[in-house]
Amino acid sequence: MLKYKKEEGQNTGNQTALFDNVEQFNENEYNTYNNSLSHNVNSLFRYRMDTTAYFEFIPKISITNNDGHSDSWMRTYTKENSLNYSINNNKTERSNFNYDHGFYIEKLLHKNHIISLRNNINIRNDKEEENGNQWTQIFQNPVPSSSLFENKRKNEKSNSTNTFLGYNNKSIEKLNFDFYISFNTIEQGPQESIYYDRDSTGIVHGEQFENSYRFKSEEYISGIKFFWKPVKKLFVNFGTAYAIKDNHFNLLKINERKSTSNGYWLPNINIRFHDFDVSWSKDLESPATYRTQVVTDTLNPLITRLPSFFYENILRQNARFSFNKYKQKYQVGIHININYKDKSEGYKSWRDVSNGHYTVQSFQARSTSNQSFYLYGRYNFKSGKDWTFYISQNTSLYTYQQYASINNVDNKLTNLGINLTQEFSITWKNLIGFTPKYTYSWNKSMNSVKNNPDFLENAYETHKIGAGLNINPLKGFSLETSYSLENRASGLNERENYHILNSSFYYTLKNNSQIKLTGFDILNQNRQNYWGNSGNTTYFQNTITLRQYFLLGYIYKFKVTKLKN
Repeated sequence: MLKYKKEEGQNTGNQTALFDNVEQFNENEYNTYNNSLSHNVNSLFRYRMDTTAYFEFIPKISITNNDGHSDSWMRTYTKENSLNYSINNNKTERSNFNYDHGFYIEKLLHKNHIISLRNNINIRNDKEEENGNQWTQIFQNPVPSSSLFENKRKNEKSNSTNTFLGYNNKSIEKLNFDFYISFNTIEQGPQESIYYDRDSTGIVHGEQFENSYRFKSEEYISGIKFFWKPVKKLFVNFGTAYAIKDNHFNLLKINERKSTSNGYWLPNINIRFHDFDVSWSKDLESPATYRTQVVTDTLNPLITRLPSFFYENILRQNARFSFNKYKQKYQVGIHININYKDKSEGYKSWRDVSNGHYTVQSFQARSTSNQSFYLYGRYNFKSGKDWTFYISQNTSLYTYQQYASINNVDNKLTNLGINLTQEFSITWKNLIGFTPKYTYSWNKSMNSVKNNPDFLENAYETHKIGAGLNINPLKGFSLETSYSLENRASGLNERENYHILNSSFYYTLKNNSQIKLTGFDILNQNRQNYWGNSGNTTYFQNTITLRQYFLLGYIYKFKVTKLKN
């Protein structure tokens, strides 16, 4: 597949934050213009040698070239003073080569004994060159104005492999088991080259700012899993694995190395009975190396990045419960999921109240627990020959946790979200359908910090009322339309009603082809707005999205008739 894509993006935002009970305001705008050309080649080879052996090989190659430019501006101020202002222009060229393959072979030694071998490989090479110009004013500094030209080249070569050898035994009635061994590797990390010119004093090599490192991980796993069916409709799957994980860090710019080796037990169990499903498992994640910062980066006059490296493995536990019942008259579904991690990633930040300068640092944080709950119900009923009704309800609830330290105040943020959707449908003779719907969303960010005037808790809610109307062919004409009235944020402190109207109009010709006219966002009010609260900051973002368009099309359906031999 050969694909060309041209896209434009625009994001505007503003935020307010409290530092030592002083309000700081920020406004920004970011525009992007990108062109990309990609070529994907996917292949599939399958061969069944005989009734006892099967082979499959799936190689994939992807090549992508991307060039684009962006421009942005940002200003920070208080009620009394302007703190800083900056303008940025950047040009970027990227190229990517990616190779994947999946290899699988299975051999039946006996009707009760099967061995299998699986191998997956990913090889990736990313290259990027960025030329940027930044003009900055820091009003409270002795020299308020500065300029910066930066040429950054980044080359990241990464690869990962997974090799799995398994043995399946079916000789015991109602109790099958798998024994397996696995070997996994990951190697990744960027190599950076930076040249810069500050205040037109000449281009110099910024070796002290280059964030270059390599990370390699090797994982050895052996395990056993049992598949037990003691009675009809009861399935019990359980097992355990032992993993040895070796990590190797090489911080190239400061010439530091570190190697670790740790062992982990990883048990799991799953029970299914009729419409119920319960499971629990313990899994292992690699360190969050994407946050690695090897050197102190002070190149940007508005932000300083402090070193952060040598992250640790993460143990994750997941518990899940589900119940699903599907009948012609009704459907019910309940899903509960609890995810626990013994370590997470957090951010430390310090802001200078006098000039708005930021200092940031990633760190290995403590445990987090995230939960989600989903409930679905639908009931179908009829009234007479011609009328059909149904009512449905969706409820979802989730929590998400993360750590952040702001000006040396440690905080654990818990985000709580609730979504409720109620829908009612009326259909007459399967020709005309009308479906009103109401959706309510509520989000709140809760801080572990108490009695601190900088850390405020806020809640945000959205109301959405809508309806859909479908008219199936009446004398050749069909109509599909939907309307929603959404009451949501339009700024930090403002709300607005948005009217979203979509419609499609069909006319079916005698040869069963159709002429179709579609109008999307007919009232031209579609916007992607996001309001949120985190720690000591409340923020609002408005991102460009697909707006009003009209499309006229012709649809012809080809019919194929199969003839008997």
